[in-house]
Amino acid sequence: MTTLPTVLIVDAEVRGLESLARILEEDFDVKTATNTKDAEKITAG
Repeated sequence: MTTLPTVLIVDAEVRGLESLARILEEDFDVKTATNTKDAEKITAG
C-alpha cells in the first residue's frame, strides 16, 4: 500500500472544511482543524 501525502486543512467554517476534505480524501491523508490551536496539536504529533 502506498502512503498518501498529508494535507492539513484549517477553516472555522465546518461545511467548507468537510467539503474540501471530501474532495481531497482520495489523493491525500486529510487532517482537519477548525482553529489554529487544534492545528498546532495536529502538527506537533
